[in-house]
Amino acid sequence: MDASHEKITALQTELKDLGYTSYQIKEIIRESTDDKSIDELTSQECSKLVEHLMDFVAFARKSKCIK
Repeated sequence: MDASHEKITALQTELKDLGYTSYQIKEIIRESTDDKSIDELTSQECSKLVEHLMDFVAFARKSKCIK
């Protein structure tokens, strides 16, 4: 597994820890990748996905602070 895939996996775990369901995480990824599997993504697409997931992590962290 390369660094991008490891980062994606870590972000998925963090989202789960922040309260997202597995279904929600899959939908976030599906939306970002146009239904491609993570293994089919180019390095540029992986980078885009990492940024997208990081946005959701930041949002979830911020939301937890507001409560």
